Amino acid sequence: MQYTVKKPINNILRVVDPTGCELIVTGRGLGSGVKPGYKIEAETVERSYRMTSPAVQTFRTTRAASLRCTSSTQSSTPP
Repeated sequence: MQYTVKKPINNILRVVDPTGCELIVTGRGLGSGVKPGYKIEAETVERSYRMTSPAVQTFRTTRAASLRCTSSTQSSTPP
């Protein structure tokens, strides 16, 4: 499995797995010369920390205007 680098910070990388979930991964030499968009192999990772579920990430990226519109539509619907 490969991870796509989003942001390198020394030996810590913020990456995305093939399913779209964000992780923080660490390992000796991981951040050396790595730039956003690079692919790294899972075998080079010593530790990984999963950020959240894909549903939570989808919620975070949903536009606030869409949420307000949905909320007002539901509140105006009679029971």
